[in-house]
Amino acid sequence: KSAATAREVAKTIYEEVVYCLYFGLTDKDTGKQELTMDEAKDIAIPLFIEAGSSYTVYEAEGGFAKEDGTVVQNDTLVFDSTHGDEQAILDLIEKVRRALNVESVYCESKLVGCQIRGGVISGVS
Repeated sequence: KSAATAREVAKTIYEEVVYCLYFGLTDKDTGKQELTMDEAKDIAIPLFIEAGSSYTVYEAEGGFAKEDGTVVQNDTLVFDSTHGDEQAILDLIEKVRRALNVESVYCESKLVGCQIRGGVISGVS
């Protein structure tokens, strides 16, 4: 019975693109972090909800090297998000980027197989 259950769980019901978005919280004007993680989440999460995007948000630490070799480290909000088409996610990224006043956002996307177990998510057939 457990082998059948494992096969059932592994079965893909539908496919969707999942976006992983990294919002480093270095302010583009001051060059330092101006928002706390909680303040940034209070700004960003309503924009994801308003856009109708499902999401999971993680608090992380990130860094990068500037052209002059200076290393910048900052708190980073990471959103895993499923959201309609590519243009819709690009519009959402731009809206959140402006609201947080950050220079850039690192974005990954991947096509994944999914299924909902024990419930229904709106908009998923």
